[in-house]
Amino acid sequence: MVEIGKMPSSCSDLQRMGHKLSGLYSVIGTRTVEMVYCNFYPNGKEMQKWIGFADVKSSPTYFYVSRSNPFTETNTPITFDVEQLNVGRAMNLQTGKFVAARAGKYSFSVSGVAYFPYTPLTPGLYNETPVLASFRFQISLIKNGNWIGSGYSHTTNTGGTFETFSLDSTLSLIKGDQVWVEISEMSDKVLLYGRRFTHFTGVFLEEEFSQ
Repeated sequence: MVEIGKMPSSCSDLQRMGHKLSGLYSVIGTRTVEMVYCNFYPNGKEMQKWIGFADVKSSPTYFYVSRSNPFTETNTPITFDVEQLNVGRAMNLQTGKFVAARAGKYSFSVSGVAYFPYTPLTPGLYNETPVLASFRFQISLIKNGNWIGSGYSHTTNTGGTFETFSLDSTLSLIKGDQVWVEISEMSDKVLLYGRRFTHFTGVFLEEEFSQ
């Protein structure tokens, strides 16, 4: 075997290293590991046939956390106290922040329930129709302090109601990137309901490699 000074990226590299047996091999692509078929005795035929991407991760990462108590702070990372899964330990429940340990593609999902309080009807002037109170709740996914996307709930019901929200996102992260969830807008007396109705999950989909 011969050292070529880099990870092999083609059948030609593998051949230069000393491989002689035709078959399936893993090589480094632009940013991911790829699978190719190498025919080291092509006889005029194609030496390399691309098969697909190899699902290679140097460290598996996925988590599922939830919250037991209500949360009422805005523009602050939501913290969690129930850990169902935290493989890779990238999710910090105390700070509410996920920190990427590897560069690559990650999938995140947020769902939960907002509580809108009971509010008496406000009588209209001169016996007009009473005015219904309007309540808003917006939750956002944040990456390194920058807004990514939001889930929204709204109601004009004054009887005390629960409304659901959800948000899904796939992000390209580099090592050290931080992702968290926060309440970005909330009317007075509205709150993020607890009792494990608030869920935050994440999965490491694809790792990016460099030479």
